[in-house]
Amino acid sequence: PGMDLWGAGDYYTFGSAVYTCLIIGMTYRVAFLTCSHNKYTLGIIAFTLCGYVFFLLVYPCVSFMANIFEPNMYMVPVTMVSNANFWICIFAIPLIGLSIDSFTSWAKHSIYPDAVDNIEHEEHEDMDDLTRP
Repeated sequence: PGMDLWGAGDYYTFGSAVYTCLIIGMTYRVAFLTCSHNKYTLGIIAFTLCGYVFFLLVYPCVSFMANIFEPNMYMVPVTMVSNANFWICIFAIPLIGLSIDSFTSWAKHSIYPDAVDNIEHEEHEDMDDLTRP
């Protein structure tokens, strides 16, 4: 609906843009919450994003596939990525998530420190004691 005002698509374009923002936001969230990044976790995250891009290139952009499943989806990704509002959302959503997650994590560790936070705090105090005259 909102994208149609600027000639950027229709209901299908809007829905695909929202779903793409959902995929990117949830992929960011998984990366933020994962404590032990290694080649497997990074590979799965990359595989998820590449799989979604592959889906967008094959399903709605190939006329044979689009005509079988949903003719109205034909070339929707092209219309979607040609819209500046889509790109603003793609960059803004992870940044908003990062700011909220970082503040929440900081507040949680400040109010309810765990054992690692306590050890780091004690080490920091010990270093302060060594540097004082």
